[in-house]
Amino acid sequence: GDSVEALSGNKKLRAAALKEIQGVGKLGGLAGIEIIDGLVLAREEWTPQNGLVTSAMKVNRKAILQKYKGEIDAVLAN
Repeated sequence: GDSVEALSGNKKLRAAALKEIQGVGKLGGLAGIEIIDGLVLAREEWTPQNGLVTSAMKVNRKAILQKYKGEIDAVLAN
């Protein structure tokens, strides 16, 4: 199998995941503005040890934005 790093960078996989998530949002009755336009697949698990979630498993948005800034900027540019 492919590594997580290879899969996270796979454009076809990212497009398929985005399409699936958008479809679920539409089926769930979300308005167009509520449906995501882009997706970043993380290269690693989010754990308290790497600081991407708290010990209570709450998302640490600031740390995630810092770690994935390049990827997020690229998605938002498209």
